[in-house]
Amino acid sequence: MAFKASFFQDFLQNKISVFKQHEILGLSYQSDITNSETTITNYIDDRDTYVTTTDSTYFNVKNHGAKGDGTTDDTDAIIVTMMLAASGGTVFFPPGVYRVNPHNFYFDPTDGVRYCFGLLYDNMKFLGTPYSIIKLADAVSTDAVPLNIAIFAYSGHQTNIAFEDLTFDFNYYLNPINGGLVAADKKFHAAIAFCGESARGDDISFHNCRFQNSAGGNVILTSCATTSTSYVMGKRWTIRDCKFWNNGMDTTDFSAIFGWCDELTVDNCHFWQDAMPAVTKVINACEIHGSNSSFINNKIENYTQMLWVAPNYTGAVENVLVQGNTGDPLSHYGVRFYRNETNGGVAEPQVNQPIRHVKIDHNNFVFTDTAAAIGVAVTSQLTLTDIDVTWNTIRKAGTAFDSWGVRLLCQLEHNYLAEDQIHDNIAIEHNYIEGMFRGIEAYYDTGGGIGKRIRIRDNRIKNCRMAVGTAIGILIWTGLASGMIIDDAEISENSITSDGLNAMGGIDAAGTFNVLRIDGNHFKDLSEWNIYLADIVAQTTKEGDQNP
Repeated sequence: MAFKASFFQDFLQNKISVFKQHEILGLSYQSDITNSETTITNYIDDRDTYVTTTDSTYFNVKNHGAKGDGTTDDTDAIIVTMMLAASGGTVFFPPGVYRVNPHNFYFDPTDGVRYCFGLLYDNMKFLGTPYSIIKLADAVSTDAVPLNIAIFAYSGHQTNIAFEDLTFDFNYYLNPINGGLVAADKKFHAAIAFCGESARGDDISFHNCRFQNSAGGNVILTSCATTSTSYVMGKRWTIRDCKFWNNGMDTTDFSAIFGWCDELTVDNCHFWQDAMPAVTKVINACEIHGSNSSFINNKIENYTQMLWVAPNYTGAVENVLVQGNTGDPLSHYGVRFYRNETNGGVAEPQVNQPIRHVKIDHNNFVFTDTAAAIGVAVTSQLTLTDIDVTWNTIRKAGTAFDSWGVRLLCQLEHNYLAEDQIHDNIAIEHNYIEGMFRGIEAYYDTGGGIGKRIRIRDNRIKNCRMAVGTAIGILIWTGLASGMIIDDAEISENSITSDGLNAMGGIDAAGTFNVLRIDGNHFKDLSEWNIYLADIVAQTTKEGDQNP
């Protein structure tokens, strides 16, 4: 899409309150350049009334040609309004359904053409009401030609942009991406996306917005995950009091928020699908790939998992807080630390990019019995240090699929040295775990990383279950013939109990340890052993009261 040069000259140079005619995409359009006499409506949250206010920094899209009737293409009128508000103004959307058709595009050499609507300027705000909906037009994306779409997009650096009280409707049924095709499966339909080697956003916020009915892989992209190791990440993204409903409907790999930025805050948001997705789909609320980030006080319903914590290609991910969230129900994971050496068979350049100082605290996870499930999966092949998993509640009913409350797992990837795959200072404390196949498992496989300090303390593990065989409260294992070693492990003050409906053992420690302390644990009504140590290969020091 191209504006005539005369339009830009008029916009930049003519600061008089007169009406001018401009041609946009061959259409005649009338606009008040200064907007000095425009009145706007501000919504009063606690009553269904509106008040009229005059403010020269507010630009009402309906005063510049937008209809908001759900039928008219309002794209051009909104673009004009945004340009008028470019110097720190507010674009206001009164109640209505604003149909947009993203016929503007740019080229990203990494991922191809991304179709986008709108422009972004520093210090701009987009304000709506609970009844203001921006809706993607019909058949912008099709099964035959699936597209990446962002309603707002930019390939450069923008700062201080806010969205409030807006609904983004991606019109999924009429904008599919043919999710059965692998090549199309990663397409996104997003409210905002920063894409390109120099693209980043700082101080971007969404408050009380709603995102619904998307087909593609993300609805908020802080970055399109460039593989450049010199990429400068955006920072200070805040997503608060927002709702995400029925998204990722035509893809097998969806994350509502793709947080490839530092200082991401997701607070008090609600993510839900009307029905639990198929077990072949990954429907995830958020990915954290940057430091000083938090995912707090959110509610997640009918998702396969709640949160990824994974590295980027630039530096360490550290100081992450995951607290006060409820996932009920989930099918696969609560929190998953993840990054393999390859992505789809292609080597990734994040060697030695550790994750450290992560606290997963006071979360509540309830799982269905439709797939193998893990409450907290500390399973990255890269270095993880100072991980605290504390005061969480993790529950599941049924025995059709194996499940774990907390699972530590490190298996060697051939591009990495074992000393680059250290799990150190992992604390699993004060959690309540019920109905899982294994309550807590620390498993270091053949040739895998080094487990240094691991603390499993004061957890309440109840009624572990599996369809066939013996369920276990706590298992810590290095592989009997692997040569791997856990340097310092403590299992103390845990309570492991059974209702007698399933064969269940207490603590099973196997493999090689320098120091192993098993002390002060409580067992009740277990059908099998309380503590089983027969498969320990070598042990320098064994401390504690083994069977109080």
